[in-house]
Amino acid sequence: MQSTFRKALFAAVLLSVSLCAQAGDIRINFESPNNNFYTGIGTLRGWAISSVGINRVELYIDSQFVSLLPQGGIRLDVGNAFPSFPNSQNSGFAIAFNYASLATGTTVGGSFFSTIGFHLATVRVVDNDGTVVEVSNPFANSRFLTDAYIPDSSRVNFDSVSDFGVEGSSYAIGGMLVDGVSYDVLHEWVSESQQAQPTMILLTSESQNAITIQQKSSTAQPVKQSNNLLEFLRTVKKALLASNSPSP
Repeated sequence: MQSTFRKALFAAVLLSVSLCAQAGDIRINFESPNNNFYTGIGTLRGWAISSVGINRVELYIDSQFVSLLPQGGIRLDVGNAFPSFPNSQNSGFAIAFNYASLATGTTVGGSFFSTIGFHLATVRVVDNDGTVVEVSNPFANSRFLTDAYIPDSSRVNFDSVSDFGVEGSSYAIGGMLVDGVSYDVLHEWVSESQQAQPTMILLTSESQNAITIQQKSSTAQPVKQSNNLLEFLRTVKKALLASNSPSP
């Protein structure tokens, strides 16, 4: 069932696979989320312009309407590129979005991951003439399972961390506790937020299952060892994203 659902989602993506889509006098760039992992609260963003002005921008997740997207964000890059379009310099749309509120639980390569879900985000733009254009992006979410929002920092414990790895702009933590549950977490520098933040969360008990995914994406031997945790999680993330991408 899930496989059928995923194929249907990505059939829609193939119709709008270019980063910047256009039809008639509407142009859209749906920048984020897009073919990556998202955790916690992040910014869903992009820009849209029309020669007759934009009436509204709508957000759908997995074909379900979520909300209208606020417009008017300063985008001097768009204004410089499209000076003849009205309000092009204020064409940004964005909203704070809690990716942990989305469903998780998926099987990939025979292994089940309770902290991961695959989704499709769609932006639907309507201009002042009633012309409609949609752009869809696939993405994955990853979350701590006990709650979609954790307001009390005492529920998070790093004293239990058993593995740690760092390289360049990425680091990994193995065995951190949230509400007493153990997780392996990949952190990476995220340009959108201008900070390092979690990009993939796995239950420590399910991390072992990911070795199967890693083996299928590489001829190398499994590397889930304390000194290679970062390499392991980055490889798993890449393999999981590849499993969620439309075939060429």
